[in-house]
Amino acid sequence: MTRYDDVRLVLADPRFSRAAVVKQGAPRVALAKPMPNSLTTTDPPEHTRLRKLVSSTFAHRRIERTPPWVAELSAQLAEDVARAGDGADIRQLVALPLPIQVICQLLGVPYDDRAQFREWTELGYSMEMAEKDLVEDAMTSLTAYIEDLVTKKLANTDRPRTCWTNSSAPARKATGSVRRS
Repeated sequence: MTRYDDVRLVLADPRFSRAAVVKQGAPRVALAKPMPNSLTTTDPPEHTRLRKLVSSTFAHRRIERTPPWVAELSAQLAEDVARAGDGADIRQLVALPLPIQVICQLLGVPYDDRAQFREWTELGYSMEMAEKDLVEDAMTSLTAYIEDLVTKKLANTDRPRTCWTNSSAPARKATGSVRRS
């Protein structure tokens, strides 16, 4: 589906429930089990509540103020693609490293942990049936790591917060803590 009107129709139609994807026997588009009660697996009104908690983090004005290092990283990755020439693997050279590095930077993932973070992310979204157990383990490890990292960052008042933890005050206030949803 690529037409705007078709996409809007499906997104607004309750027969296409996001929450249904976590039910037993629901068809899957990935090996990893969808995480219940997350932004991608809830319907309104819960989806609306969760979206409001994080929307300021991804607001247009906030994204425009993204540090220059994102533009520099993008330029560096574009140069990597140009150096690779014909047949360059855009997924490996840009689509994986760019969002993972940006997320790691925003979350404050220590440099020593970033290779492991990328490995968990890549495995977590694998579509290879032979890797099914590895996929589940990777998603469990990644989720636990992020929960632990965010909890530590929010508890540490001595250091400046990252962009994400700085703007998560509404989420902490609404939920009382850091949690998967």
